[in-house]
Amino acid sequence: MASAMSIAQKRKQSIARKTPRTGAKGLPSRTGSKKLPGTRIKKGYRYAPGNNEQDDDEQDEDKQEQDKQDQDVRDQDVQGRDFQASYNQEELDDDSSDNEQTLKQRLEAYANELVAAAHALTIAKERSEDGLRLAQETLEGDAKKIARQFHRWQRLNFEDQLCAYQKIQDAEVEALKQQAKEQAALDAQLLTKN
Repeated sequence: MASAMSIAQKRKQSIARKTPRTGAKGLPSRTGSKKLPGTRIKKGYRYAPGNNEQDDDEQDEDKQEQDKQDQDVRDQDVQGRDFQASYNQEELDDDSSDNEQTLKQRLEAYANELVAAAHALTIAKERSEDGLRLAQETLEGDAKKIARQFHRWQRLNFEDQLCAYQKIQDAEVEALKQQAKEQAALDAQLLTKN
């Protein structure tokens, strides 16, 4: 019992150390302020929830402003790419600033980039076709396995049905033989009586 008391006291002490020591209304203090509903301080919070509405509004505004800035950066990035592409096109169209040799070098560089991109697309297409072919072969193999299992089950089921039908026929033949014997015995009795 004493150990339980000491554990509880230690918890109270650790909680008292973690809470702020202000005497403001609704906040706990060392002297023990009046407890108001909804002012319990959760772990990790410096102030009671619900008392920092201004902070929430400021955070919302900051978040909206940050989102707006992020969107502006994304828009500028996209516009910058468009501008860069058009700038390169303008450079190619403008023969006055560059001589013929540098223009040919740039055209060759662009042609090499296009060839590399086409090669990458071809490889990606082949890989996707290989993946599709492999998936199709796998599905076909699975379908064949399922069909084989179904036919095997059908054959076994048919054999079971055939065996059951054969047993029924054998039982009927035995019953007919028994009836024939009984009929022959009755006929023999009638003949002996006459």
